[in-house]
Amino acid sequence: MGEKVAHTLTRRSFMKMAAATASIAALSTGITVDALAETAAPATAGDGNVERVRSVCRACGKMECGVWVTVQDGKAIRVEGDQSAFTSRGNCCTKSQSSIQACYHPDRLRYPMKRTRPKGEDPGWERVSWDEAMQIAADKFHEVADKYTGTGIFTMNGTSRMWAMGGYATLAIITGAANNHVASCICKGPRFLTTSTTDQYGSNWMTSVTEPRVYVEWGGNIEYSNYDDSCRNVVNATQKAETFIIIDPRMTGVGKEADYWLNVRPGTDAAIALAWAKIIAETPGLMDELYMKRWTNAPFLVVEDMEPSGGWMVDNSGAHDMKTRLLKQSDIDPNGSYQKFFVVDANKVAAGATGNDALSFFDAEISQWDGEAITTDEAMNRGQVVMEGTPFEGWLVEPSQFTSGIDPTLVTEIDVTLADGTVHKARTVWSYYMDMLANKTPEWASEVTGVDAGKIRDACLAWATRPEGQPYGNGGIHISLAMDQNGNNYQTIRAIMMLSHMTGNMDTPTGNRGPTHAYINDECWLPYFILGGTFDASPEAGSKFDANALKVGGDDWPMTKWYGQWSEPHSIWRAVIDQDPYPIVAGANDSGSFMNQGSSMMAWEAMNKLDFWMEANLWHHPTADCADILVPVYHWLEMEFPRISQGPHCGLAMNVPCVEAPGDCRDDPMFMKAFANAYGFPWSIDPNVPDPDTHESCMQMYRLAQDHSIAQNGERMPFESWEEWQEDFQKNGWVSAAKVYPKEMGTYRRWETGYMAIKPGVGRAEGVENFDIPGCDKTRRFGYVTPTTKYELWPTVLERYGLGNKAMDENSAHYRPFMDWMIPEYYEPLESPVNDPELAKEYPLICTTGRRIPVYFHSEHRQLPWCRENWPVPRMEINPADAEELGLEQGDWAWIETKYGKIRECVDIYYGIDKGVVNLEHAWWFPELSAPNHGEKLCNCNNLLNPDNVDPIMGSPCMRGFAVKVYKATPENSPFGNPVPCDDDGTEIIHDSSDPRLKEWLPDYSLNRSDY
Repeated sequence: MGEKVAHTLTRRSFMKMAAATASIAALSTGITVDALAETAAPATAGDGNVERVRSVCRACGKMECGVWVTVQDGKAIRVEGDQSAFTSRGNCCTKSQSSIQACYHPDRLRYPMKRTRPKGEDPGWERVSWDEAMQIAADKFHEVADKYTGTGIFTMNGTSRMWAMGGYATLAIITGAANNHVASCICKGPRFLTTSTTDQYGSNWMTSVTEPRVYVEWGGNIEYSNYDDSCRNVVNATQKAETFIIIDPRMTGVGKEADYWLNVRPGTDAAIALAWAKIIAETPGLMDELYMKRWTNAPFLVVEDMEPSGGWMVDNSGAHDMKTRLLKQSDIDPNGSYQKFFVVDANKVAAGATGNDALSFFDAEISQWDGEAITTDEAMNRGQVVMEGTPFEGWLVEPSQFTSGIDPTLVTEIDVTLADGTVHKARTVWSYYMDMLANKTPEWASEVTGVDAGKIRDACLAWATRPEGQPYGNGGIHISLAMDQNGNNYQTIRAIMMLSHMTGNMDTPTGNRGPTHAYINDECWLPYFILGGTFDASPEAGSKFDANALKVGGDDWPMTKWYGQWSEPHSIWRAVIDQDPYPIVAGANDSGSFMNQGSSMMAWEAMNKLDFWMEANLWHHPTADCADILVPVYHWLEMEFPRISQGPHCGLAMNVPCVEAPGDCRDDPMFMKAFANAYGFPWSIDPNVPDPDTHESCMQMYRLAQDHSIAQNGERMPFESWEEWQEDFQKNGWVSAAKVYPKEMGTYRRWETGYMAIKPGVGRAEGVENFDIPGCDKTRRFGYVTPTTKYELWPTVLERYGLGNKAMDENSAHYRPFMDWMIPEYYEPLESPVNDPELAKEYPLICTTGRRIPVYFHSEHRQLPWCRENWPVPRMEINPADAEELGLEQGDWAWIETKYGKIRECVDIYYGIDKGVVNLEHAWWFPELSAPNHGEKLCNCNNLLNPDNVDPIMGSPCMRGFAVKVYKATPENSPFGNPVPCDDDGTEIIHDSSDPRLKEWLPDYSLNRSDY
């Protein structure tokens, strides 16, 4: 029981780790053992029947690389990269190769089970049939719904095993659950929510695969796992870019190749973005002024003291009853349109006009400037072919010009006379923005962030200065997960995305483009009768905001009601623990976890107070062992499913079943169908397909997609059926959506063509069924899917719905005046030494979390021998100077403590992080420790979090940039006199790659060791 961890790795297994682990070389290697990675896989029966199956990997849940799976006698024995996958370029990482160990793991769940012991204890699992399990669950959920309605139930979802997002929709549709605890609250969702209020759902996604001239990676080490714009693509982008810029508190693996490293103080990223915006706005030639005037609401006029007014308008949530202070024709003329927005026309002013006579308008109803008539057909004949010969070849539309004599003024104010005869001051949105930027110099940003002012300026100019004649910007900004988790997400993401809008980097071949849009999509996890739904934004369809009126925390964070995807997580836990504002007593989970967002300490208390919990999983896990009913589901090697690129990389492919699932496992859609049947909810209303399986759902989705595409544009997949595509996929591999759907994905600057008007979501291409715009293709509209059709620097949705108690209550720690929220201003992190110097006296270090690890994905793979032997324990990165001051050495265990909890992680001395900052690993639990908690309380950094440190707009918990103190774990201050974390009975975690327990997890191809 020493104070240090003896990490023993063979050279081969050590070399399988990524470059970022080089700092561990100093760890002791006192014992020599054979690495489990070198242990031969068990021989399978027979020596024939070897085949290679092309599929898509889901081992990290994000990248979804194309793979070949070698199958011998019905057993998967090898996973390797598929070169036809242009989104991953043959990449196949350690997690992917370890998938075999997951598929055939001896501890994998194989049969439905029910709990026999009280919550908080070992569940005492008892095997039951699927029918019994689903009937128990259905009866319980009916009982809860009858007593509490949908408010008594919540659903949970994480990063799915496939696109089986049951907790996001299907389980809620079946049960009527009012609340959702979903991973998107802190992963992708904040970026999606933000961009949905300003321009397009998910427009932050960037095309790194096309290798920008200047590559900017902001807040993540996505060379290890992320979306299909990462891993091999990121490595290539960094190597081929003329300039590579990384903005991150820690030096990432690929960041070692950067030309500029802006190592910001955690949580202060917005200061860099605002300083860049000031440089771009004030440096001649850097800003795309035509775009800012023509396609944003920057020149629109704000009348601060006017009562907000408006009417029903379309947005990325469907539609809403817009009320805004932006000046409209209806504000100065009782018979005018509330969809005609005024600007000050520089040409009229030059001719001597003043007041109302100096105004011209943009008509959002038909998405045209007064006197203009742009068309889709004209735009599709005005431009050039770019990226020729690649999967991303497309039509780059030449920007349209003002043709009716209008010239909107960006910076001005004017007196306007309203319909009631009163005179008011009106200022452009851009004027407010420039006022805010007035003091945002690189020197100011340097004081805030700790980054050298000259480096801030030089990096900005390197990115924003394009060569003469280049028709678009140097590349978008690759915004990563950190911006979803810093407690000021909304304003930070707005500030960064504004940079791409200013510099001509939106929807360009190397810019921020948003998701891949295709009519064939991956929502086969929905009930059969809902497949292929359209986007109805009519008043009759109603407002999502009103439909979500009962969400807990909705008054504090009203944007959660508008967006609809999640409830603020601590509000769910408070409703369980305190029954405030109403009781939540039951829930259902499809691949989610309580460990991944907000305070896991509060979550654990709440999970053990629930009356009933149903879960689908592959493993016994801290969340799963809170369940009353636990059912087994498929591994990705066993699934059939379409696969659409999450990012803008145009990949169309599919998961193909490579092997049969063990025991009585079912795939996620069939789990949900079984539950729906028991609950009395119709899965299908088609008399010809009364009981569809997943294959039939894939066939139906394909038919609907083909019909919709043909009806829209005459475009179609080059295959007549799902089965024909499956056959072609095995022969020829991936298909490019840019080739199949040239208007939806094979065109750049789609605001000019109407094809930014797309149903919000990943992998959707349908338009808005209510749109009938002159000159535009049916169901489309020029510009963006915002109320004004513009990129909204002034977000009208935020103005109408977004400012709740956390933002506007003067007693709130996050309070700011209304006007401060409407422009992306900088705010100090809640627990920063600047904002709370008293807190910093006791907790002097700033903590960041969430970096990617080469062999893990969040909480996954802790029980896979190849992965765990390479990375046995959670590590705390700390600067050598801090380590020396605290008496810490490499391999020591250290306590990390906040006002809310404390944990232990293993010291990893790292020069790539600033003095005063530590980096913790997240979502650690230990499969080798006892149920139900499995040691989650020992090392999971979410036990440290402040449940009140939450983004004031969208309710996403702050998990980066909070205050901690660190001290050495010793026998005297550690349970059982052992600095190594232990179970309640003193059993140590696996902390050494020679631990014999790792061999107990080697693949069992028979899967007959036990019933469970």
